[in-house]
Amino acid sequence: MQINRHTDQALTVLQPVGDMGLYNLGELRAMLLQLRESGQTKVIIDMGRVPGIDSITIGFLLQETTLFSEAGGALRLAKISASVRKSLNITETLSQMSVYDSVDAAKASFKSS
Repeated sequence: MQINRHTDQALTVLQPVGDMGLYNLGELRAMLLQLRESGQTKVIIDMGRVPGIDSITIGFLLQETTLFSEAGGALRLAKISASVRKSLNITETLSQMSVYDSVDAAKASFKSS
């Protein structure tokens, strides 16, 4: 899975490309850890190019949401596909994550918090 990354002031946007699952979360996990350790705790994951996720990924995203919150920041998801939204709804985890229709809306949420 390819992950594009760009930083906009104190905010980092990560854009994974491809399905997210057990066998390809390592790079994303390492990037998120590095961001937390360096104090960059405002992160948006642009899910616009992620067609699907599995239950391992859902657990991973929940854990990362908690870790970023504990570090004084937040992890937001943006542009999730209908398939990803369905997976989050089925597992009743959508309400436990901050999800936005666009990256711009997710960015704006940091300015208002």
